[in-house]
Amino acid sequence: MTLAYIRHSVDTRDKFYEEETNFDDEASPQLQELIQRVNLAMLHSRFRPELEAHYGKLMFTNLEIAVRSFSPEILDLMYQIYYSQNIPENGGTNHYHIQDSQLDKLIVDARSSVDQAYRKATYKDCLNIILDWAVEIPDYQRVNATLVSTERVNISTMTPDVTTFWPWYSEIQKLEMN
Repeated sequence: MTLAYIRHSVDTRDKFYEEETNFDDEASPQLQELIQRVNLAMLHSRFRPELEAHYGKLMFTNLEIAVRSFSPEILDLMYQIYYSQNIPENGGTNHYHIQDSQLDKLIVDARSSVDQAYRKATYKDCLNIILDWAVEIPDYQRVNATLVSTERVNISTMTPDVTTFWPWYSEIQKLEMN
């Protein structure tokens, strides 16, 4: 899928590559879990010595790293951190003890949908509810913060609905300079 992402970044008007990247965005979480199962099967195979002899030890070292770095729970951070039933007393990580049935419904709806536009809008609604609770400004997973000069960038052309799952550059083709 890297080629589709590269081609799409070269010409964001090309509908074919837009559809390809959208498909990858929707299918990746499920595929990643399947890849994890294959990796684990290879690592624990009774034929591992033969496989290592054929494919090399480095491949298995890389598989071990990949297995340790993937967790399906990573895909559901919103659920882990804010879902009502995930309070520490139940073994969860909702340390804020948010009990909000509307937020719970939106989280469940978003994580069970394959429609990227729907998930984006629903997670945005979730973030707004979390901000209303004023427990934190949800910036987890934001390794890079982006600051923009209003003197150089026409702010009205920036992605208006930036979320953890829809970064500012998702609509970069609409960005205008001053």
